Amino acid sequence: MGSAIFKIDQEPVTLGPSPIFVKKGEACSINLFGLYAGGDSSLIHAMQKGGISKVGVVDRSVTNIFLVYGQVCTIVYGE
Repeated sequence: MGSAIFKIDQEPVTLGPSPIFVKKGEACSINLFGLYAGGDSSLIHAMQKGGISKVGVVDRSVTNIFLVYGQVCTIVYGE
């Protein structure tokens, strides 16, 4: 990882106990100009949005446009 004017990263975070990945949930937070930050990118929120009770895989997606826009998403797959 490094800094750039425009950057999109997707990275694996962890594996859970469930080998079945039939459902997907995604929860994001944003930052605008460093003046507003909002959203909920927590694992629990992503699980709730996807209707997931057993986690299979957790990934994270990060988008950054230099000092203008930032987004972090937690993506969870499971059953």
